[in-house]
Amino acid sequence: MKKFLLFLFVLLSTEVVLAQTPAPFLVTTAEGVPLYFQVTDAVNKKVNMVRKHGTSSSASPAHYDKVIIPATVTHAGETYTLETLDKRSLASMETDSLYIPDDCKLSSQCFVNFKVKRLILPKNLTVLPGHCLNYADGGVKELWINSKLKLIEPYSAWKIDRVRGFASSNIEKIGFKSFLLYGGETDLINDLSILPQTIRIIDNDAFFSPLPLNKLTVPLSMERLGNNNYDISGDVYISHNTPFTLGSNAFGSQSTLKVHVPVDRSFAFKPEAGWSEYTDKIVEELKIGPNGYTSYYLENENFEVPAGCTAYIIKTVTQQGSANLGLTTEEAFAAGSVIPKQTGFILKGTAGSTVSYRAGLTGVTEVDVTGNLLVGTATEQVISGAGYKYYLFGKGAKGQGFYHQTGRDGNSIKLAAHRAGLKLATSGFAPAKELIFNFDDATTTGINNVQPSVEKKNDVIYDLQGRRVTNPSRGIYIVNGKKVVISK
Repeated sequence: MKKFLLFLFVLLSTEVVLAQTPAPFLVTTAEGVPLYFQVTDAVNKKVNMVRKHGTSSSASPAHYDKVIIPATVTHAGETYTLETLDKRSLASMETDSLYIPDDCKLSSQCFVNFKVKRLILPKNLTVLPGHCLNYADGGVKELWINSKLKLIEPYSAWKIDRVRGFASSNIEKIGFKSFLLYGGETDLINDLSILPQTIRIIDNDAFFSPLPLNKLTVPLSMERLGNNNYDISGDVYISHNTPFTLGSNAFGSQSTLKVHVPVDRSFAFKPEAGWSEYTDKIVEELKIGPNGYTSYYLENENFEVPAGCTAYIIKTVTQQGSANLGLTTEEAFAAGSVIPKQTGFILKGTAGSTVSYRAGLTGVTEVDVTGNLLVGTATEQVISGAGYKYYLFGKGAKGQGFYHQTGRDGNSIKLAAHRAGLKLATSGFAPAKELIFNFDDATTTGINNVQPSVEKKNDVIYDLQGRRVTNPSRGIYIVNGKKVVISK
């Protein structure tokens, strides 16, 4: 008896609610499109667009050249403002163009069995709700993103061919499986290849399957990139100095992948969850100067000499004939050598090229840089100190080498961040204004070459003290501007 009374109460309550719910009313647009609305707020004169009760959303779509949804409608002598496109309100229609009022909101599944060539989101829409388009059955050819859209909810943008305005949008979050990507949608992949500069969160599997790209640039706004979102065959560029939250397999696992982080910051990324998957793929970049050389310095991490490059340190400096000219003795390190952190060095490579290198390596043997005369800095600063002369690296009147910086007379140098210069003690030595080298012939001992004899009549020879020699004996000399070992 109690169960029967409860059932009767629920039934009567339902009938009362139904009786109080305004019935949908029909508005036929100037284009001849029948649309149904329902009053949701009689006091404030609000309506939602709804599906006509009893109609099937699986019916064959009715074709209209254009569908213009009105911002206001009139019913029983009253004017109402449209607030929301309700569930299945746009069902079983086909049109070339759809126009939605600027302030209208969308609901889940408002597009069902709906076909449109060009869907422009309402101007003031901030949220694309979950499942909004995935029941349109592939009917949306182009989705045009508005400037105020902030959130794309899960499953909301399935079965669309193109996304317009994505890169220039202000989207902050893309939800779980927001887009549907099976793998062959070239146009859609290209449309999604450049992230908005406002993006903060991309949830796990946001593109359903990893988005295949050659290159990805991650904006500084990014806070979290979830699992399995990209399959990058080339380069990922990270601008962050500290790592954001990274999910598993976020960039894919292709062998050609490189994850570029800022200079001297590899050490901060490699230990972190998600990032640790890419320890061997995290790299930094530097640019080789127009003459094929650059000075370099890392404060926080070691440096692996990249392929096609050679690194050098300066071990000694000798005078050559004049107090204004000297020669350096270099030690060379081949590609694959690991230079310790806080070491100034010179890198030789292809002129004008940008070079990727690995840094912050662990479990490796670093080269010995004892006696290196090069100093560097992690930030732009002036380096000075009594008892020393200082030189900038570059190409001057005497060739590639080290020179006094203009206006400083060797008493100091101003170095840019991650650059190195030469610091030379003046005690017992009168440093030259210009120090020249020839790195092309440098060896790990700093000796350019060994020759058994010297033709005195053709060669210009100095000893290591800068004195002209006409009859050299066995030892190290400067012969025609190069360091040689003479054995006789």
